[in-house]
Amino acid sequence: MISSRLLFILVFSSISSTSMSATITSAISNGDTIEISGTGFGDTSPMYFWDDVSASFNEQGGVDGKEVQVGPSYTWKKNTDQYGSPFHFRKSETLRNGKTGPVYFGEGHKNFLSGANFPTTASSHTMYVSWWYKPSEHPNGEWGSNKFIRIWDDPNGNGTRISWTQMHLTCDGESWFTWNGEVGKWNRHEFFVNLNDKRILIRINGIIAHDMTGCKKSPAYVNTPLYVQVLGFDHGAENFRSMTTMLDDIYIGENRRRFEIANSNEWAYGKSSDILEIVSWSDTLVVAKAPEGSAIHKSNTSYIYFFDSNDLNVNTKLNCPACPKM
Repeated sequence: MISSRLLFILVFSSISSTSMSATITSAISNGDTIEISGTGFGDTSPMYFWDDVSASFNEQGGVDGKEVQVGPSYTWKKNTDQYGSPFHFRKSETLRNGKTGPVYFGEGHKNFLSGANFPTTASSHTMYVSWWYKPSEHPNGEWGSNKFIRIWDDPNGNGTRISWTQMHLTCDGESWFTWNGEVGKWNRHEFFVNLNDKRILIRINGIIAHDMTGCKKSPAYVNTPLYVQVLGFDHGAENFRSMTTMLDDIYIGENRRRFEIANSNEWAYGKSSDILEIVSWSDTLVVAKAPEGSAIHKSNTSYIYFFDSNDLNVNTKLNCPACPKM
């Protein structure tokens, strides 16, 4: 039987081993950017990739309805395949803040982007992906196995294969959960994989959809970086011909270290928040930008959160000298 003293030591040790070591001392809005000072952020930026669609839209001519160009010199390497319809830019779509702006817009049963262009020095065992997804009908409404994201070791499908669909998650086993987002509205998808711990965690609008263990890195690809093979909606049969799919603000990082902006000083998954794009990063100073489409308005009542790799967080109120008084 465990004594009360030993039990206390075990509990205290468990808490201490996962305690938050970072601090935020200030977060100041300087126009488009936010300067965040503190300690314990880490020496290198965890962000591999950021796509707010606006940058790609402007770089590709700013033409509403234009097909999204892909290739080695573009943001993405591939735009759907020969069996589906490629994404186009749609400028008039309502963003999360109620304004209009460009998003990726697809029609039909198969619209996805593949091969985000970021350095090949990416981690071979961990990855965190966050994106906003807006379907015109329920992704389970016409059945099928409909992929939101595929993570592979190799574009040809060799090695580790992870697939998240509207009904399950597969990787060396299966986890079942029907998509519970809102049709016709923006839904935040978060995907985290840590093959060192053989774990995958998925949230939809902050609610855990899957917390799966047992997923292993292929031994033949132990040093090969993980690869985003599919991001969007991929139905493999003949349904969903009238469906539309929209994507916005896509973030890919090494792990769950990140900064977010929220409207509350008490974090709760499911409340309104947005991940920040990283401009520069050091252990004591990070410069970031809030998404143009964010539903969180920069103000003196907004809060900046830092999350470590264990998803523990600290926050501080945003100092926004140019913001209007609330």
